[in-house]
Amino acid sequence: MYRLSTPYYIVFAICLSLFISFSSLLNAKPWLPAIYGDNMVLQANKPLAFAGKANAGSEVVVSIKNAAEAVIASGKVKVGDDGKWELETAAIDSGLSLSVEVDDGSGERVEFVNVLSGEVWLCTGQSNMRWPVRNANDAENEIKAANYPELRLFAVKRDAASAPLEDLTGEWLVCTPETVAGFSASGYYFGRGLQQSLQQPVGLILSATGGTPVQAWIPKESMLANSDSAVLLDELKAYTDTPREQRAKDGRGNWIYGAKYEKAPARSYNAMIHPLIPYTFKGAIWYQGEANDREGKWGGPSLYKTTFPMLVESWRADWKNDFPFIYVELANFMAPQQNPVDEEAAVNWSYIREAQASVLELPNTFFATAIDVGDATTIHPGNKQAVGARLALAVLGGVYAVEEAPYLSPRYTGEYSIKDGKVFIQFENAEGGLHTVDGKAPNAFAIRGESGPWYWAECEIDGGQIIAWHPAVSAPVAVRHAWASNPDVNVYNQSDLPLMPFRTDKD
Repeated sequence: MYRLSTPYYIVFAICLSLFISFSSLLNAKPWLPAIYGDNMVLQANKPLAFAGKANAGSEVVVSIKNAAEAVIASGKVKVGDDGKWELETAAIDSGLSLSVEVDDGSGERVEFVNVLSGEVWLCTGQSNMRWPVRNANDAENEIKAANYPELRLFAVKRDAASAPLEDLTGEWLVCTPETVAGFSASGYYFGRGLQQSLQQPVGLILSATGGTPVQAWIPKESMLANSDSAVLLDELKAYTDTPREQRAKDGRGNWIYGAKYEKAPARSYNAMIHPLIPYTFKGAIWYQGEANDREGKWGGPSLYKTTFPMLVESWRADWKNDFPFIYVELANFMAPQQNPVDEEAAVNWSYIREAQASVLELPNTFFATAIDVGDATTIHPGNKQAVGARLALAVLGGVYAVEEAPYLSPRYTGEYSIKDGKVFIQFENAEGGLHTVDGKAPNAFAIRGESGPWYWAECEIDGGQIIAWHPAVSAPVAVRHAWASNPDVNVYNQSDLPLMPFRTDKD
């Protein structure tokens, strides 16, 4: 005769507990990721995506209500067997005070209040995007003045994961002196500029982690599909397969991938980007590149030319939307430029700046230049007001078309001609002509012939072009501008934006 070894009352208690848990699951209210919440901003003038979990087979209804409690947009969908659901509602106008109700018929509804409709932007990258208002210039006065009830802030808690997560940690907050101090300075000044110019609510989603290379923010599948970037995953596997003691002996401590592997391929994406899908936003601003600044360090600038566009394309595929993407060209940093071309420097940020520009080959991409607002002594320059203002100007001109050109820095077009020993170089974003801010001849230009050294070029401005030459170079073959980590740039356009670094001899 079979005898039950566990006392019956314990078995009964376990069964009862399982029954109660199962029953509560069946009657649980709908669940949505943390990015949906009180105080959020819903993107105006675009269909709105919602996603979450609910009882399998139930019907989820999302209702967006105006201040008079009238439903102005809604959507419904049957929940799949896995308990997951996703739906879209119609687009809504901007500048509305709203609430959102989510109902799956279980008897418990989810309601989000103090919601606005407006412009939503993702602010992402590494430490210069994460750098808070309290640590940037004029922090005390800026914090005191930060009363913007129509500017909403969502800071994703820094995290990393080996596989894509469904949720993250964060909450929407109204912008006040109490909430802005720890938020991204670059993001805040960008959002404030948009809100003041557009006179519409703005929502900012901050998702950034210091010290992370670009590949930390790219889906694993995208990197595996490219032989160049797949090597990064092979290297990570080889690293993790090596015993910890051996890694320490080899001098390759855990620092290379971070304390929580947040620097490893896809880890930041898995924890801090994937859980945001499919929340609807207008576009993304990006401030990163320092961690990929030299060859031999996570692929360096050479691989960045592949991985940076890969990031943008993979995110756009995730959201099924070719949203605008704007990056910050790295600021001037380290020792001031001493030579016409700083090729002898241990690190030359010109190459990573050039690699950043590779993303501009994709449509709907823009940039903001910080080549003149950096600090030789710190990788985290304090003038985030200028960075935010230039990001806002790029977006207001390139995305919203409310600013006239030039709203981007002057940029080498790739076209030049040589005549009588002089190089005539063409630039875009030079409407109304170029000028120097100090009244002197253009600085930081280098010129060389077929053989021989680089010389500091003599230059003059002719409208939207620059003419460069040197008496010792009768047959010039190449010109470079600001080809150093910390150049002295004095050429600007009519919007007081500095000339970007470039080289005519680009491979």
